[in-house]
Amino acid sequence: MSQSSEQVNVFSISEDEEVDENKMKYLVFWLQGERYGAPLLTVKEVLRTSEIKKVPYMVDHFKGVINLRGQIVSVIDLRARFGLSSEIISGTYILVFETNNGLLGAIVDEIDSVIKIEDEDVDTNPLIETKVPIDFFIGVGKLSNGLVNMVDISKCISEDDLRLIKKANG
Repeated sequence: MSQSSEQVNVFSISEDEEVDENKMKYLVFWLQGERYGAPLLTVKEVLRTSEIKKVPYMVDHFKGVINLRGQIVSVIDLRARFGLSSEIISGTYILVFETNNGLLGAIVDEIDSVIKIEDEDVDTNPLIETKVPIDFFIGVGKLSNGLVNMVDISKCISEDDLRLIKKANG
């Protein structure tokens, strides 16, 4: 299976960095004109991709797999998973996250920045109604230049989805 991804950046914590320093940092990205943030500690890499190998008979938000230095990584489209339009835009990125079940790739539109948000600046219980399943939602981060939806990408794939993916991958 060939795959031609260009690695844009690698986010990893070196042994001499303190985990606490990165605990409140978030990678900010865009989906259909909205800003989202995900905990930086879960992000392993950011890739620009040109090919995703499709796997037949999968759920709509599952787009396929990529070969990441010999490791097969499942890729989901966050737009589709969040109930947004799943039209793939050229120039999209794949965020590779560490989950309890291994690595997971997530397609996003754009990468914004890495920001530090203090716990007191995240409203974990806002009174809102959203298409994003509540299990994915961490809260709303308050920034000096607006708000950001905070999500846990590792929870964006269900146990049923994982079973389907594992079966499809053999």
